[in-house]
Amino acid sequence: MKRIVTIVLAGTAVVAAAGIGAAYADRAGIGPYRHGGTAARFQHFCATDVTYVSGRVANRLTDQLKLTDPQKASLKDLQDTFIKAATDAKALCNETPDLGTVVGRLAFAEKRTETMLTLMKTVQPKLEAFYTSLDDTQRATFNQMRPHGGFMHPDGDREDDGPDHG
Repeated sequence: MKRIVTIVLAGTAVVAAAGIGAAYADRAGIGPYRHGGTAARFQHFCATDVTYVSGRVANRLTDQLKLTDPQKASLKDLQDTFIKAATDAKALCNETPDLGTVVGRLAFAEKRTETMLTLMKTVQPKLEAFYTSLDDTQRATFNQMRPHGGFMHPDGDREDDGPDHG
């Protein structure tokens, strides 16, 4: 169980890390979606429709893991918690940071990191409860998920940069 929590939290940490350097990256001229920099990843997080994406992931999990009704309820609880926490975290997307000084950029990076850590701490207990509800076969399948592409991504092994909801 610790491995799956680590994998899922690592995926969430990637989203959090995306925000850390965005202020510096924007200032340094690494524009949106250019070379996949941190500014691009943070902007992607801000533009993501978390309700849509989490719904697609939940549907795929339900199908792939053949969840029972109690497991579906646990997944729904996890999904609702994630949507609320991510929506709360996205409030940071509307702020205008002071990028004119190193101190301002660092303060904004710290705020992003704290915001994403709060998101992870909020979601972790629900993720652990869902994971605990799975049987060994379901856990083995769940453990094979990757943060992007493959079966965790709502569009499967999608590699293009076309329009999406997240």
